Amino acid sequence: MFLLGVEGPDGAPAAACLFGSTPFCGEAMFSLNATGGAGYDTALLWAGGMRLLERGVPWLNLGGGARWGDGIDTYKRYFGGTSLPLGALKEVYRPDAFAALTERAGLTGPEESSYFPPYRRPGILGSAQPRPT
Repeated sequence: MFLLGVEGPDGAPAAACLFGSTPFCGEAMFSLNATGGAGYDTALLWAGGMRLLERGVPWLNLGGGARWGDGIDTYKRYFGGTSLPLGALKEVYRPDAFAALTERAGLTGPEESSYFPPYRRPGILGSAQPRPT
């Protein structure tokens, strides 16, 4: 792991980005910006990528946007990488609890929504979300 940072014109910390890596892939873990420090993101990500290359790490994962083609995805593709779909494991380990919570939410099953589990989709049950016991 390493942290790269930038001082602003006033000498105070303006932005930082934390990177982690294995010999196989680096990760841009998170970025922090002080007020007015957002202009340093690209330089920090580029510098982190160069440092990983110097260490022999062949890949850098910048994470993704909320959906393909959104502003975050477009910005990250600017670095020349490839957008890949993000998959998620969707398994039900307690069919009885899943069925009860889905029915309580007024839904018929997982096929009714791409959100999983469907009873956790924002707005379905208001702010009080049930927890299986």
